[in-house]
Amino acid sequence: MLFGTINIKLFKIEISPNPASKSVTIKNLSEDCNKMTLLNNLGQTLVEVELTDYQEERNLDISKYTNGIYYIRLDFNHSEKVVKKFIIQN
Repeated sequence: MLFGTINIKLFKIEISPNPASKSVTIKNLSEDCNKMTLLNNLGQTLVEVELTDYQEERNLDISKYTNGIYYIRLDFNHSEKVVKKFIIQN
């Protein structure tokens, strides 16, 4: 019995540089990634971007945010979500 499958590409998603100060690049996105959300360490949404065209890499400007721990949540068409942690250090 099959309970679910794991998309291996989800585990290859990278954020660089880490720590970052001006912008981050999210790499190895798949075609079914439809939303990218920047969250602070309290889980509050700071930026939400609908991804309507496929790009394997996306850049996100983080220059206006203070030092600390942040998260990028990626939502996919098939209800999967991936959360990646990174640090802003100016």
